[in-house]
Amino acid sequence: MRLPLPAREARPRLFLALSVFALFFYNMVWPVHFYLARSLHETYYVAFVPVLVAAALYFFRLRNGPEYRLLVFYWLWVWVSRLLNGDFALVNDFRFCFELSLILPFFLTGLVLEPKERRQFLVWMSAAVGVFYCVIGLLALYGYTQLRYIINPITGADFGGLIDFKEPRINLLDTNSNSSAHWYMMSFFLMLYQFFACRKKLWRIPIVFCAIVDYVVIAMTYTRSVKLPISLSLALLLVLWLLRYGKKVNKALRIAALVLVFAVSSVLLYKSYDPIVTAVARITVQNRQEKAEQLALAEDAITVYTVEDFGEFRQWDGSLDSYSNGRIEIYLSALDSLRQEPMRLLRGCLSKDVMYFFNRNYAPDSNSRVPNFHNYLLQAANFLGLPGFLLLAAVSLMLTVKALRFFFSDDERIRLGEKMLCLPVLSSFVYGLLDASLFTDCDYRPLFSYIFFGMFLGYYYDVFPRKEKKKA
Repeated sequence: MRLPLPAREARPRLFLALSVFALFFYNMVWPVHFYLARSLHETYYVAFVPVLVAAALYFFRLRNGPEYRLLVFYWLWVWVSRLLNGDFALVNDFRFCFELSLILPFFLTGLVLEPKERRQFLVWMSAAVGVFYCVIGLLALYGYTQLRYIINPITGADFGGLIDFKEPRINLLDTNSNSSAHWYMMSFFLMLYQFFACRKKLWRIPIVFCAIVDYVVIAMTYTRSVKLPISLSLALLLVLWLLRYGKKVNKALRIAALVLVFAVSSVLLYKSYDPIVTAVARITVQNRQEKAEQLALAEDAITVYTVEDFGEFRQWDGSLDSYSNGRIEIYLSALDSLRQEPMRLLRGCLSKDVMYFFNRNYAPDSNSRVPNFHNYLLQAANFLGLPGFLLLAAVSLMLTVKALRFFFSDDERIRLGEKMLCLPVLSSFVYGLLDASLFTDCDYRPLFSYIFFGMFLGYYYDVFPRKEKKKA
């Protein structure tokens, strides 16, 4: 078992956990009152973050596993690569370097907390996330189906509201649907964790309700980069359940059967969003027709919509690049950028130059320019060079291997709830292969992942101690 930390580190642990929770909560509710959030960001926030990062490095050093050490080196390389690109005063990339430092305390929290403290942290995080996104999700779904705006009285922004029938994706807090779908993916995984981890079974009722709201909202965002990792994760959960049976069957046959079950269930789970879309579409279309009748509009005075109009608006035309929303072309352009500017492999480039070659050659129209390579590893290779790419690839591989080992382990010390933390870890990397936010951007989404990474590793090292702890 993991050795307890010295008593003198109890207060630093508490400070770290409370600080990380406060910063996470602050970023989560940012859209509700972004005027106040921006003001705080320019004052207390910029003063507090360096103190938190310095305290994490001072009190806990680099003794919390190879993954954490690699991330510290990664963060240092980010600063060095900016200097190598001539940005000595960090005029271009100060915000990125500054915000990226949050990786360290967010990742470290789960590693240094004791098991009981870790559970308490996840309970409070689940309560905050579950309630917040359930309320926002219900408001958004109401606005969506009633064809009306639900206005935030503080900022005037829309909670969900009126839909665009040409692209019928639900809109949440005036945020890109792909980004907001990620919020709900992580909330869904927190609810899944709490469902198996909570000790009072009655709490499962609100947990399931919140999870259902999350799942419905995700369906109405039409975000495939979120639907895919959730489907794969739930298919893994089904495989884990089936592993309890058939142990007397031939090993090769059992593996083949489980692979088949995983493949088939992934497809079926991915398609499970379609009935939800159809059900919501029927309500919305019915409400539109009723409002038209109430206003006494002639049929030819309005556009008549049907449930079929809510189908996938990015139909496959035979081109994989088209169905992937141009991602194949973007991925190839990432390699082409390295070919046209080989020095990127050594030192990376400034953030303003990452997409220079793509936007010059493939998107000359300012309205069609792409902000990133939609893949965190390709983004790292161009933005931070080969050193940054290798550091991230190593961290990703280590976390993926350990998550799979922990998830499928027969060790009786591992509770089912703790295994659920492996799913957001694995899903973060699947999502990261379709979006560039993980480790290479500073918005709110990756903060979820960093917390999950640390929490999972904390439980992992409780069961599979590090070598240096064995020697101790």
